[in-house]
Amino acid sequence: MKLKIEPLTPERWDDLVDLFSRPGASIARGCYCMFYRRAGKHAFQPGLSHSETNKRALKRLVERGVVPGLLGYESGRAIGWVSLGPREDYARLARSPIMKPVDDKPVWSIICFFVDAKARHRGVAEAMLDGAVRWARREGVTLLEAYPCDKRGTSAEDSMWFGAKRMFDRAGSFRASAKMRIIQEGSPGANQLNHRVASYHSSPSRPRVRLPAGACDAHCHIFGPEAIFPFADNRPFTPADAPKERLFALHAMLGISRCAIVQSGCHGFDNRVVADAIAAKRGAYCGIALVPLTVPDDELERLDARGFRGVRFNYMKHLGAKAPIAEVIALTKRLAEIGWHLQLHFDAELIDDLAPSLSRSSVPVVIDHMARIDASRGRDQPAFRTLCRLMAHDFIWVKVSGVDRCSRQGPPYADAIALARELVDAFGDRVLWGTDWPHPNHTHVPDDGLLVDLIAEIAPSEASRQALLVDNPQRLYRFPDVVADKR
Repeated sequence: MKLKIEPLTPERWDDLVDLFSRPGASIARGCYCMFYRRAGKHAFQPGLSHSETNKRALKRLVERGVVPGLLGYESGRAIGWVSLGPREDYARLARSPIMKPVDDKPVWSIICFFVDAKARHRGVAEAMLDGAVRWARREGVTLLEAYPCDKRGTSAEDSMWFGAKRMFDRAGSFRASAKMRIIQEGSPGANQLNHRVASYHSSPSRPRVRLPAGACDAHCHIFGPEAIFPFADNRPFTPADAPKERLFALHAMLGISRCAIVQSGCHGFDNRVVADAIAAKRGAYCGIALVPLTVPDDELERLDARGFRGVRFNYMKHLGAKAPIAEVIALTKRLAEIGWHLQLHFDAELIDDLAPSLSRSSVPVVIDHMARIDASRGRDQPAFRTLCRLMAHDFIWVKVSGVDRCSRQGPPYADAIALARELVDAFGDRVLWGTDWPHPNHTHVPDDGLLVDLIAEIAPSEASRQALLVDNPQRLYRFPDVVADKR
């Protein structure tokens, strides 16, 4: 892959903005490569979104003459980006148990890669790595450091923020010329893979809103502990442990007594981690499984007996391979026999393609996180209009979770709250709410207490909150009528 590699300068700033504004770049434009440049909590400017605050901060660096990374051009258009610079410029690295300094030698760090979604699978990231090494050598750098993923499976190498370990392995000649060292599992100063920073708030605020008895968190996950429930070999990401005990404690503090735990892709088709949590709550929690399209009927029945009530399929680019939607809809005939539902997670840009198939489902369909709409585009955007048309089918449900993901304004997510409230007002008997704890693959760490307080804006009346949090989940998940408080 031949690219023209150029440093990010004020004259090329608009090229980076254009690259980060394209479909598939939502995390990049939320972070603007400022995450590792900051340590501790950062006060975002009132009235500005996280994205805009980070964007302005990076632009100020560029205007001061700092080169925070390189752009890769093909036919005059930027299609790749790599962030690199002196290690001391990335304050957060010092707080990482994996990426903290291993010695006091002067070193530059290669932090992350981003490739235009339409240019992936073409070796762009490897070309950016080549360019990064050449740029560092030109700047007199004698030691480069990188923190790649050792991720196996079918994921594109250029979909990995830190770069793929196998890509760096192929670049052995670069190490010889630039003295590159790799910090990852088994390296000095590192005992885990690089993606082990907790994604959840360690001390969320206590909500002011009191939830109704039997309130349900209809969307959350559990990760590990890996020592007991190993992550899948082909996992799309490697999280820090977020075990059931932490989830239970959070729910107790928030006033939540029922829950639907969604199996995460990091555990693959091994649903034991969710089954373990369900068993601990004796009927108050249920599960949503991940299964292959070829799952046997007796396995579905076994999972049903253990408290699972549905199956989820992902169509998000960062979560790897996608099942053909026609085959997923065919599976719903078997799901109907055990009273399960189908849950789908997809990007808003896919909703028009998926909608005709979803309308043919044999079971209820639950759409995650308001179809991941871009809330800044408002209620008249095509994706939101399609979602509302889909909801005209009485078997289509939607989770008004993920306001923190749909928002482009940052907390308190007013742009997304307005759309969530519209869905609750129009389809109040088929809406669900969830925390999405522990908030994996996010642009920031949401405050779960704030998310609970925002329910009062999403569902302003007691009747609407009763439906959203109690009656609707009870009907869909088949919870017992009365659930004892086991907190």
